[in-house]
Amino acid sequence: MTRLLAIETSSQACSVALAIDGSVIEQYEVMPKRHAQSLLPMIHTVLAEAACELSSLDAIAFARGPGSFTGIRIATSVAQGLAFGVDLPLVSVSTLAALAQTVYRQYQNEQIIAVLDARMKEIYWGCYQANSGCVELVEKEHMTYPEMLQPQIAFESRKSWVGVGDGWGEGIALPDLLRQKIKHVYNPCYPHAQDVLRLAQRDFSHGLLLSPELAQPTYMRDKTAWRKSPKYSEH
Repeated sequence: MTRLLAIETSSQACSVALAIDGSVIEQYEVMPKRHAQSLLPMIHTVLAEAACELSSLDAIAFARGPGSFTGIRIATSVAQGLAFGVDLPLVSVSTLAALAQTVYRQYQNEQIIAVLDARMKEIYWGCYQANSGCVELVEKEHMTYPEMLQPQIAFESRKSWVGVGDGWGEGIALPDLLRQKIKHVYNPCYPHAQDVLRLAQRDFSHGLLLSPELAQPTYMRDKTAWRKSPKYSEH
């Protein structure tokens, strides 16, 4: 069986998951601003619990973003460094997809709109549908203004959709018609490494691998624009 390690640090939660011999070992904790000092000890813990060497893995997966600029850089750089050290490929997973997968695993909802607060009065979002145990993207992931969020598939579908993420917060001006279409919103809710792992297993089986030198976080925003707005800090 495929042996994979997954890392997720894009939100206030930090988590690591290991798939080995058909089982999953996960460490998960909500720990704002402590990801950098906690991530490597968490990785060592799950490897030790499984009596597994990093070099015996088939690949390392990480949540690439969008999300906290600092958080996704931590996940990318740690995954990249570990992969270089033991000559392993990487699997890069969308944070929005991982968040949707978390909702699917925990609540069995099959139509999910993940929305994250991108700050600067913007949002990140993506629509997903479950298929064979994994969520799949059905509309391209976007960054936009909240009032412009009008996912066509949700408006046209007769199926029930749910929302997840802090982009559904009351202070964010999403269209009233969209809020009325949504059966339930899960917020707060953070992606788990075990859900990054599940999506990475699918992608690994399809050969969707990265060389470590090609690993990049997904910002969806021009970093120059971020620097020019000092009143907003990285989250």
